[in-house]
Amino acid sequence: MAQIFRFVILVPHRDIQGLLEKMGKELFSLGLLGAHSFPRAAPLLRVSKALSREELKDFARNIRELTKKNDGKITSAQHTYVNFTGALSFYGPQTDLYFDESIFPESLKGKILDLLSPPILCTAITGRKSAPKAPGESPGAAPMTAFSALSFRAGALANLSIRALASGEAGYSYEWKMGPLHWLPGNKVPGNKLPGK
Repeated sequence: MAQIFRFVILVPHRDIQGLLEKMGKELFSLGLLGAHSFPRAAPLLRVSKALSREELKDFARNIRELTKKNDGKITSAQHTYVNFTGALSFYGPQTDLYFDESIFPESLKGKILDLLSPPILCTAITGRKSAPKAPGESPGAAPMTAFSALSFRAGALANLSIRALASGEAGYSYEWKMGPLHWLPGNKVPGNKLPGK
């Protein structure tokens, strides 16, 4: 049976999700098969078990406190690659959300296997060597930087479990299940959902 990875993810407002979806489709058209392998969201933590409702609410409140120094905004710059689990590598715009264990609820700390700071807004699961190159880029450059500059205040935390499918393209075929969204305080947008797969 395929290994199940459990994450806590940051889901941006649906307008940002739409831009990330556009990026993912463009990457897929360039040959990056993992562009549809993960939700349009930023993995923050890899955990041993799902967070409780109260843990997610507390974590969301603490993230909102971190963003107050930037008028509540989370922004992104260049695209980057990062290997987060040893098995999954993520690609997308890197955010300015720097955090450490000091912002975690006490009950959460025993569940954390790894954290990604600053997180990236995932547009693909990939390996660096497999990423396509846009015309004119140097061999070590990351492709698709035109839409990197994103900014949002509204976002939510959710539990996510994901595992590789037995069939499909090896390394790129996954299914996931996302839990309920827990909005960062002061930015709840009714009806804003990101469907699972």
